[in-house]
Order: sequence, then structure tokens, then C-alpha cells
Amino acid sequence: MKILLSHAYSRHNAGDAALLSVLIQDVRDVYPGAELTVLMMDEVQPGETFDAVPVRPFPTHHALHRFSSRAAKLGHCLVTLATTALAVRVPAFVNHRVIGRRLTEYLRLCRGSDLVVCVGGGYLRGKPALSSTFELALLLQPLVLYRWMGIPTVLYAQSVGPFATPAQRRMAGHVLRKIDLVIAREDISLGILAGLGATANVRRSVDSGFAFDTATEVDIRSRVGAAPDRPLVGITVRQWLDPAGQERYERAVAAVADVAVEEFGATVVFVPQVTSERQGDDDRVAGRRVAARMRRPASVLGDSFDHHTIKALYSGLDLLIGTRFHSVIFAMTASVPVLAIEYEHKTSGIMHDLGLDEWVYDIATVDAATLTTGLRELFARREEVVAQLAERMPAYQARARDAKQELTTVVSSSSPVVLKGR
Repeated sequence: MKILLSHAYSRHNAGDAALLSVLIQDVRDVYPGAELTVLMMDEVQPGETFDAVPVRPFPTHHALHRFSSRAAKLGHCLVTLATTALAVRVPAFVNHRVIGRRLTEYLRLCRGSDLVVCVGGGYLRGKPALSSTFELALLLQPLVLYRWMGIPTVLYAQSVGPFATPAQRRMAGHVLRKIDLVIAREDISLGILAGLGATANVRRSVDSGFAFDTATEVDIRSRVGAAPDRPLVGITVRQWLDPAGQERYERAVAAVADVAVEEFGATVVFVPQVTSERQGDDDRVAGRRVAARMRRPASVLGDSFDHHTIKALYSGLDLLIGTRFHSVIFAMTASVPVLAIEYEHKTSGIMHDLGLDEWVYDIATVDAATLTTGLRELFARREEVVAQLAERMPAYQARARDAKQELTTVVSSSSPVVLKGR
């Protein structure tokens, strides 16, 4: 079998890289000996691999990054959407002189594939801006192309939505109703999918980040110079809001970080979960800003860590204040209590699964007083929460590991390929 692992974001996003690692292992377990290829949205170097799997560029998403002006991006998006659709319908157009080398190689790779599994995540969503609608179209169109080419397709451990406009909902519903299998990772996404008319092809699982493990060991206390008798509090932050909202959020995090130092004698360290400079998504920038707003000194890790190292870093913490949700997952799987700052519904959905709703705060409204109250409460009940995590996590992680069994419902493990329901 030849299997495409589509819609991978970036190796510089530790959470998404972990999801890709889990997916690669899951597909290898279900289809041993299969030939795998990763389609990555980030810049790809010749001969690049991920977990020994060849990586190729995801060319339809390249349209969003090739130009800096919005008009040029829009024009390139329209041309990309039109040329890929035409080339699939008229195979004679699959020629580098007509549609370019990237699209030609991509379509030839697709036509030779037996199965597509789209990497887990929360990328199928939309904001009110027109640019977000076009980005959603670029993410959905490959799913249409795979169907046109008769390739069974799975969306692995996804959060879906929200969608800001009727046009986005119509697009998403039209595509997602026809996917062979959609695996939702929380109940909120199940509800959104049902509202789009996608129910018969949907299964419930959990975020595959809970199945990610590593043998890497890191002594984060030595790295930041934390005394053994002082609590070590990690923080992840990100750029997400408009300027006024971002400033309010960052001031709230800075204030609660100062309380951690002043009231609990903690050492505070900002951990960069995502360092994708090309995508304009680098947590080190926001981390430095928040640390500069603090009254007390804090460490800001300046390296770009791989997902194995990042996960190992969290295991050495006593507590995490986490905005990046996979930082929250990595911490909780190491029995580290968390205050989770939610920027998408995946956070509240998954924390609800685990009975940890009380520790979730909305990034759009969170303030210093609310976060400080949560921090004091979590320190007071830390041992209770550690025990809760130790009790609840094994079964939840087992659900994440069991998701791979759903792959067998779409394609048989023997040749020829059998498409479900066709």
C-alpha cells in the first residue's frame, strides 16, 4: 500500500509534530510495510524526512505563503484552486509546463496512493475575515480532490469548527459529509459536525497527543537554575488576539506569574511550544513580552525544541499555566496540574472529558484576578489534582491509542483496496 499523511502543519509546532509521530506509528501498526509519504504545509527541504518517512510540500497551502501582499495571495489562491481542480478532471493538464512542478508532483503522488489519512488537529475552522475563508477552501479542496480520484480518506482525531460565516459552513458541510471517516476528538466537534449533516461517517475518539510518549530526558531545573526546594512553574503563551485583547491577556499572565514567584516562591519559565518563524507563529516572541511585563525575573527558553524534548521538559514542572493546548496535554500525561487558557473549543472539550472544567479560562476574557484565584486554588489542591490525573489519564490515553483501529473500517489490509460504502 501507498499511504499519504496529508495536512501536516510544521515540525516546529511540537504539538502537531507529536500528532504526526503518533499517526505514523498508528498507520505502521495497522498497515505494516506500507509506503508512507507526509505532505507538510511548512517549507520542505530536498530529501527531508520525519520519523524516517519522506516529506513533500503541501502545494495548495503554498499559495498562502508565497506572496506578502493580500491581493497577490488572493490571486494565487484562486489560481491554485482552479488549476488543481481542472488538472484532476482533465489528466492531460498534469504537466509541469501547464500547472507547475509542485502541483504536478503532488497530483501524481496522489494518483498513486491507496489511502489518505489527514493528520489530527484543529485546522478546519474559520474566522470572519475573507482570508480565513480562502484558507479554509485551500484546506478543504484536497479532500475533494482525493474523493474525485477515488482515494479513501480519513480525518484523524480532529477538532472541527467553529465557522464564522454561512459560506464557510456550507463549504465545510459539503466536504465533510462525503469524507469516508471523520474521527472527532471531543463532543463539541461532534455537535458542529452534526449541525453540518455529518453523522454517519463520524466516530468519537480523543486527541492523539495523549498517545505520544518519549524516551528523551531533560533536567529543566538545571537548565533554568531552579532550586530543588522551590516549585517550578511553566508557562506557554501565544499570539492570538487583536492588539488590545492580546495586551490584556499578556498582562494577566504576567500578573499571575508574579504571584507564583511572590506568594509561592516559584521559579517561572516560559516554554516555546511553537517556533515556526516562517508561519509567523513563534511563542518565544510572546514569551519575551510577557516576561518583560513581570516585576520578578523569569526564564524564557530561547531554543527551538523538537517535540520529544518539549514533552520531556514539561515532566519536570510542578505546575503549568498553559495556553498551547498540547503543552497542557504533555503536562497532564506527566501528572503535572494545569491552568488551561482556552483559545479554541478543543481545550474545554477535552478538559471536560477529564472532569477538569474548573481549571479552564477563556483567553478572550481572562484577567489577572481570575487567573490568580485559580493559581492559589490549584496550589492548595495540587496533590488532589495530581491524584486525579494519575487515576483518569491511563484510560484516556488508552482511548487515544485505540483510534488506529478505526483505520481498518475504511480500507482492508489486503489488496485490492476496498472502499467503504462505494
